Amino acid sequence: MSASYRDSYEAFLQRLDSEDQIGPIDVARKSAEFVKLFMELKEALVFAHKKVAEIAVDIENRVDEKTGKPITSAKAKVFLDATPEMGTEDALKADIDNLEHVISALLRLQRAMEFEYKEARS
Repeated sequence: MSASYRDSYEAFLQRLDSEDQIGPIDVARKSAEFVKLFMELKEALVFAHKKVAEIAVDIENRVDEKTGKPITSAKAKVFLDATPEMGTEDALKADIDNLEHVISALLRLQRAMEFEYKEARS
């Protein structure tokens, strides 16, 4: 999923640099598309975090085979960080952070275009 928004944003930037006419409405539509994806990723992050928490509880309840004692929190953290679920959660967080920046950049571009159009009409 992460590559798709990057590809979409890159294609939009290329279109912006080309001869195609892009106006504030086009930018607003692209922003709305990314906001929808942002919301979907935030929802996915909630489910991923729940899964990671369940795994963390499982790991914390294990016994260290070498010592026969409960696994230390530090060791449990290392095991948790190595799980694919933690990788998924980290990737979702990175995508959400990236999308926040993309959306912010598009909103600034939209405002600049609106200002430019108002100035041109004056």
